[in-house]
Amino acid sequence: MIVESRRLYSLLSDLQKSLPEDVYQARIAAEKAEAELQSARQRASQIIEQAHAEAARIIEEARRKAQALASEQEVVRLAEQQAQERKREADRYEAEVRQRADSYDAEVRHEADSYDQRVRREAEQYAAQVRQNADQYARELLQRLEFVVNQAKASIEDGFQQLEAISEGLPVEAHTSP
Repeated sequence: MIVESRRLYSLLSDLQKSLPEDVYQARIAAEKAEAELQSARQRASQIIEQAHAEAARIIEEARRKAQALASEQEVVRLAEQQAQERKREADRYEAEVRQRADSYDAEVRHEADSYDQRVRREAEQYAAQVRQNADQYARELLQRLEFVVNQAKASIEDGFQQLEAISEGLPVEAHTSP
């Protein structure tokens, strides 16, 4: 019986050691997803900054051209139209980049959430299986213990009967333990 009790303690110890590792792995997965999300945000911010810089450059270029041609009124008007058109193009480009960055951000978030949910589900399933195995082992151990205790009880009762028979002077039958 001592060896089986030790096995039970060993299984319980293994259960305690395995659960923190699964929780640690889930935390690492969540941190990795957060890092990827942060990286996506930084990339989106850089793209937007580049779009702003490009828009500012285009506008500045249009202004310079307009100033160079300021002597002629029609040329100036055309240059202003061209600058406005380029500004609209830059604004459209910025909106497009922002939309793509937001879309990428949403996709990364979705993937991170899916991964987190899958890791949590797997960790919970593993923990449930370990608990189920530990419960089954404990049941089997208790059943064996009950059998041994019942045998010991029967042996004690038999010993009392033999002792009583001896004290009454009756012949005692030799019994063998099962």
